[in-house]
Amino acid sequence: MLVRSIFILVISLFTASPCVAETIDAPYGSSKFKSFDGIKNLEQLKAVFDFNFDNPEGVERALIPISYFIKTVQEYGPVSFEPYDLIAVSHGSEVVAFAKQNYQQFKDIVDSASRLVELGVRFEVCSVAAEALGFGVDDFHGFVDVVPLGTYALAYHQQQGYALLPGAATVPSDLINPNNRPFLGKKHDK
Repeated sequence: MLVRSIFILVISLFTASPCVAETIDAPYGSSKFKSFDGIKNLEQLKAVFDFNFDNPEGVERALIPISYFIKTVQEYGPVSFEPYDLIAVSHGSEVVAFAKQNYQQFKDIVDSASRLVELGVRFEVCSVAAEALGFGVDDFHGFVDVVPLGTYALAYHQQQGYALLPGAATVPSDLINPNNRPFLGKKHDK
């Protein structure tokens, strides 16, 4: 009897029509907007963005999700009096965009990043990638911290409770490539 009841229940799940208004193009009705219950009761959200692009221009695209993240927190919470606890770790060919010598070429990107810093976003650059690209610690803008290794920093921040988020699209590639070759540091062996 129990087996028969379960069989009838399973068959009815697959043959019953949904309890929503349906049309031929939308047999399951329409989606609805949903925020998260209890979000306002949470502490501040912490996230680390992974920057590893084949082109320095990728930073521009990666700053957009960070801006939207901030906008969404402002609108839906959790609201905190602290600055946002967001970090962007750069460890690919895009590192050249944060070098002072390349400011004119990447002015819009650097200025956008600087505005995010004012909201509490921190930017970190991998020292191994920096050195391979011909840059030392003092070659970067003042809002950039140089860390021992990008992947090391990502793992460290995750252990500190930060959610790992890809920065728009993480694209591992050759560190030095045609997209960043014109912007290498003076210390690079050309």
